[in-house]
Amino acid sequence: MLYPSRRPFTPEDDADFLASVRLAVGPGVELRADANRGWSLDEAIRFGRRLTTASKSDNGSVHHLADLAFIEEPTASPADWDAFTEATGVRVAADESLDDGSILRNILHAERTAVDDDAAHGQRRGVDSSSSEDDVHSAAAARASSRQTGKEALMALPRAGLAAIVVKPSVIGSFEAVERLSQWARTQPDRVRLIISSAFESSCGISALTHLAAAVSSGGPEESEVAHGLGTLRWFGSDVVAEPLPVISAGSNSSAFISTADSARVLASLASDTSQAPGTISPERFEVHTDSCLISGIRLPPSDQIQPAASGKKSNGSSNGNAHDAAQTFVFLHGFLGSCRDWVPLMRALHQAGHHTLSLDLPGHGGLGSGSNGISGGESGSESCSSPGCSVEAAADASAAALRSLGLPSRRTVLVGYSLGARVALALAARHKVLVASLVLISGSAGIEVRLAGAYGTSGVLESSHL
Repeated sequence: MLYPSRRPFTPEDDADFLASVRLAVGPGVELRADANRGWSLDEAIRFGRRLTTASKSDNGSVHHLADLAFIEEPTASPADWDAFTEATGVRVAADESLDDGSILRNILHAERTAVDDDAAHGQRRGVDSSSSEDDVHSAAAARASSRQTGKEALMALPRAGLAAIVVKPSVIGSFEAVERLSQWARTQPDRVRLIISSAFESSCGISALTHLAAAVSSGGPEESEVAHGLGTLRWFGSDVVAEPLPVISAGSNSSAFISTADSARVLASLASDTSQAPGTISPERFEVHTDSCLISGIRLPPSDQIQPAASGKKSNGSSNGNAHDAAQTFVFLHGFLGSCRDWVPLMRALHQAGHHTLSLDLPGHGGLGSGSNGISGGESGSESCSSPGCSVEAAADASAAALRSLGLPSRRTVLVGYSLGARVALALAARHKVLVASLVLISGSAGIEVRLAGAYGTSGVLESSHL
């Protein structure tokens, strides 16, 4: 990957530098570039035209550099990209425009509109004869509005020049969104490549992304040749797992590979209770009786009981006086229909790095049933979850009571929640500020109206505060 658009170099300088790289590596290496939205449309066109201008090499042969696979984000606005491709012949890829929703919103909205049209067609075939004329007209008007919005979304997408979409699952927020993007890319007239890219991931995260990249690359020979962007492990001096995921270098062109077998080994070592390295302590289950309910969960021991961390330094302060003070407590809250064990891989990774981790079963979850683990609200404690007793706020209060009972050090407690757990975590932090030092919220909602919620796979207004 080459990174043009950096001052004080001109677009022509960047194109000439790319030409020198091509001459050095030869024609067998795919070149990609990332402008990071650094150019105006005029500057991007200058780069592209210089790139595709015929030139002579040192041996006198004439060549073109139009074999650049794509350039990511040549300008700040995706609306310019078609004009750039039409003027230069150079194709583009979306990266930050997926992260900030500029294109993701349009893709998912257009895809959802097609699904809604199919559903509406089925509804029209079975219209109830008792439906009023006003109901029929209202439904037709809603469908027409949805189709129009979908057309506008499609018109906002780059058409001729989009070669690839670079997807960071940890930024987009779910594997489901990645799969929908993959399906969209495969249906485009000029097949759009989907490239899985990592952010700041440990071996745990890269292992999961490796399997995801293999899954989205299983559509045929063309997709199996896609080089994904998972080489970020080399940025770090140490890892959070005892045996980091190996990155294999092969070939004279410095290609790097990650094996799905190695990735599976890393994930299995983190998730399994029986195949751990010597000295690793298995999670212990606990139960806390609060005033309103029973909260259960699992935890790995406090930092003064932890074995040597992956870096080789003792985390109990025996070899580093500041290690114990640097240890944090991570509290995990799962999503709807999940359980405390959903977090075991990440708990193990953080445990190996010297931190105290615990995960709670939210009320009504974890296999104990609403009678034993639900918010009490009647003789059996199993009241309907449409009542205030089963609200997000009540779950937050019960979880807070459990944290107080466990005596956690609030100044170093990081509360991590996914989906429903993220919403409970947000409520807990708002209602019990003294218990939480910081929040990590994954794919969550604050429960306020989200106008574009439908574009991201949810239906209706996210306003209910009940579990």
